[in-house]
Amino acid sequence: MKNKKFIDAVAEEVRLNAKDAVEGKGKGTMYQYACATADGVAALIISGIWDKLHRETRVEIEGYLKNQEFINRVAEEIHSKYAKSLTKKGYTSVWVVALDAFALKTLAEYYEREAEKLRSTQGADAARKPQGDVNLSDILPAKAF
Repeated sequence: MKNKKFIDAVAEEVRLNAKDAVEGKGKGTMYQYACATADGVAALIISGIWDKLHRETRVEIEGYLKNQEFINRVAEEIHSKYAKSLTKKGYTSVWVVALDAFALKTLAEYYEREAEKLRSTQGADAARKPQGDVNLSDILPAKAF
């Protein structure tokens, strides 16, 4: 997992899956690519590889992850797999559905942590900046005694 070629190959596979999930040019369905992307990104985050990817690659993948069509396709694929797992005709294992759900949970937690970092940074920056000529005595109402 420390091998640069391995990391680049995994990143490229996830990037291509994400692209195919949105643009629909691969051999599989866009829905399958969407779930493969979610699973792949979650695996990269959990393994610690995500932060080692080239910034441009991460930004491109994140752009696909934010695409509403991508999000819809992941949700639809998971619903489809779930429905198949409940029937005797379906060959989808409940574990496959669970893994996709765990991937989405991992992504949600990762982005929540990133948002919290951003909020903390913005709050610290705002606290450091002077707010102009306004001071506490300007804000509080004057009392007449």
